[in-house]
Amino acid sequence: MCRRTALPGALVVIIQRYGETDVAGRTSYYDLRSHFTQLGLTTVIWDKPGCGKSEGKFDADQPVDRSAGGVLDAIRHLRESHEASFSRAQAQFLSGAFQIDKKTWLQIYVPHFQDMLARLNLPVLAIFGEKDRNVDWRRTTVLYSRTIGENPHASLTVRTFPDGNHNLQQAVTGGLREMIEMKDRRMCDGYFEAMESWLRTKVPG
Repeated sequence: MCRRTALPGALVVIIQRYGETDVAGRTSYYDLRSHFTQLGLTTVIWDKPGCGKSEGKFDADQPVDRSAGGVLDAIRHLRESHEASFSRAQAQFLSGAFQIDKKTWLQIYVPHFQDMLARLNLPVLAIFGEKDRNVDWRRTTVLYSRTIGENPHASLTVRTFPDGNHNLQQAVTGGLREMIEMKDRRMCDGYFEAMESWLRTKVPG
């Protein structure tokens, strides 16, 4: 956990992607955490069970709802330990099976996902790399726009980076081979600044 007190009550929870983790050994998301810390934001990240210094057994095949449950447990612990206060918390348990959205042809892993998005009543920042080969950023933007974007109680900001891959790193092709073999992993120019600018307008200071 990295923490400064310039913006009390502001906290960023970093949810790691699929696979094993080792926060300390791999200095996971260190550049992102450091940037938020310099802004005075608390950042929280943890290892999955059986990874790094976490106890338990890692299960690569666990359903998404169990992964979501782990995130909710972490937030609950933070709330109970008074490390952070949450004025509003929204949680949705997810399903590992997916359906096809006939309007965008996206694979939807969350039951009634569009209804859930339409009910969000908080600011949302969506960041995409235009060379992402894992997520169709154009269709996803359309989905967000006709759900979150049409809700008067929410606000949607979309930022895209022309040279960004799935990890928002500067890329030539955005393909899987390139991501695996990439030696110079540089975040897209303006990536950190996009989040900083958005947070400054949304987080009370």
